[in-house]
Amino acid sequence: MARVPTCRDAVLEAMSNLEVRSGKKVFRLQEIVNEVLRSTDRYPEVTIRTQISSVMCANAPVHHANHTNDLERVGHGLYMRREPPESPDPAVADVGIMADLRPVGDERAWYWEGNVQNRFASFLLEEGWSIVSTADTSTREMGPDIQATQGHRRLFAEVKGYPTTTYARGPKVGQPKPTNPTTQARHWYAGALLSAALARDSHPDSEIAIVLPMFGTYESLIRRTRTTLDASRIVVFLMDELGACRRA
Repeated sequence: MARVPTCRDAVLEAMSNLEVRSGKKVFRLQEIVNEVLRSTDRYPEVTIRTQISSVMCANAPVHHANHTNDLERVGHGLYMRREPPESPDPAVADVGIMADLRPVGDERAWYWEGNVQNRFASFLLEEGWSIVSTADTSTREMGPDIQATQGHRRLFAEVKGYPTTTYARGPKVGQPKPTNPTTQARHWYAGALLSAALARDSHPDSEIAIVLPMFGTYESLIRRTRTTLDASRIVVFLMDELGACRRA
């Protein structure tokens, strides 16, 4: 049976088409995304962006991404293809394929914490920030989810996803969760707010942010805690299903 083209395949084909049509080698992130979307509707925009800026980028700062080293970031939101090595490592070449063949579940949802984190890291790069570190969400690594700098500015971001109705891992995988997602989301928001408050005390001169997928529960909680957020100088960013981030 023929192999189904992966997101990595689609990005590489898009880059090749852009090079042929324009005669250029360097393209804006959105140009590449638009070219992929013109050729296939198999992958959502957030997945394509993550592939380009994290998985496929050799100098991506997201340390837990499995870099395939196909692309290189050469400027603010600018990418180009890298010349393939003379003897490519088959194990590396297969990383993009394996990423697309993972079981569908919580980690493939656009609102999974890891996807929200990767997209926000990409957003920061596009805005001219440098990523200092990211926490590995898949292992629940402790510490700030994202640390970034821009000149003398320093940012600490706490990232949360949105709960699912079934377990995505462990012995109960696929079974319904006893807690309603809305109720669990309130607990997650409370945890994010506490972490942000602790970060504010530890880093009084830095910028502190909470990053969330765009759901009504979170938007309501943001409105109801606006005074606290503003008084603590905590900024909240919301990410929609297409991966667009905006300040709440």
